Amino acid sequence: MLCIVTYKEPTAFLYMVDSRGGTAEEVRKQIALTDEQRESVRKMLAKFGGQIDDDKDDVKKAVGKKEEEEIDSVQAKAQDDLFLGTVPGTTIEWHDLTPGCKKYPFVREVCAQFEGWVRTKSEIGPAQFKKMCMMCGIEPQNSSSTLIACSVEQADPIVMLHMQVATQDNGNIIVERLRFIT
Repeated sequence: MLCIVTYKEPTAFLYMVDSRGGTAEEVRKQIALTDEQRESVRKMLAKFGGQIDDDKDDVKKAVGKKEEEEIDSVQAKAQDDLFLGTVPGTTIEWHDLTPGCKKYPFVREVCAQFEGWVRTKSEIGPAQFKKMCMMCGIEPQNSSSTLIACSVEQADPIVMLHMQVATQDNGNIIVERLRFIT
C-alpha cells in the first residue's frame, strides 16, 4: 500500500494506491488539519526545499534571507584583503594570506619563490637564497641566526619582510616562516 499526501490549504488530500494483483485503485479522503499541523507541514516543506505557493508565508521569506546572508559571508571571506586598511606595523603571516592578498605582485613573487621551501622545510644554500631574494627585489639583512629582515621598496602597503630561518651547521638555511609587515 502506497500513501501520497498532497497539501492544499485548509485541507490535505490522501491518495492511497493499492497495486496488488496488477490493478491500481485510488482512494481519496479529505483530512482537516489543525493550525499546528499546517505550520508543521509548512516548516517541513521549507526545510526540504519545497516551494510554498502562499506569498504571505514567513517561513519561505526567513529561509531566503538566511541563504542570502550565508552567501554574502562566504564571498566576503574569500575576497578579504588583509593589507587593505591595516595600521602601520601590522604583521601578517604567509599562511594567513587570503586570495585577496595575492593581488599584490610582491606577495605573489615571494610566495612563488619561498612557499615551496617553507612547506617542505628543505635546505637552501646561501648563494641560492641570495639569488631568490634578488629575484623578489629584496636584499637580505642577517640580523641574527634565526631572523632575516628585508626592506621592501615600492610594494605598498608592505614595507618589510621577515623570514624566520634555521641556520644549519653547513651554512644552509631552512626557511620556517614568512611575515609581511605593513
